[in-house]
Amino acid sequence: MSLVNKDLTLNITPGSMPPTVHVSEYDTGRHFIVALIDEDGKPYTIPTGADVEIVGTLNNKYVFTVEPDVVTDTFITFTVTEAMTAYAGKAWCKIKLIEP
Repeated sequence: MSLVNKDLTLNITPGSMPPTVHVSEYDTGRHFIVALIDEDGKPYTIPTGADVEIVGTLNNKYVFTVEPDVVTDTFITFTVTEAMTAYAGKAWCKIKLIEP
């Protein structure tokens, strides 16, 4: 059985809610491709040298950090790991961009 992959588009308007991806234990091994858009609805270009992380919380107490698989100009690709789904319930994941 193959997993259905998920494509997401997240708005990264400054001051708005951080980009969030919800994952559960059934998503382990699933690949996510995330496209970022700016406040004008146009593709956001990730600056060269920016640090990108997927940071999440399980049940509001277990924190994890995962490096993305691929970062391009406007896309971030990551795979859901067991660390992201180690406890029952949904994990809330934020995409953290630190510009150089």
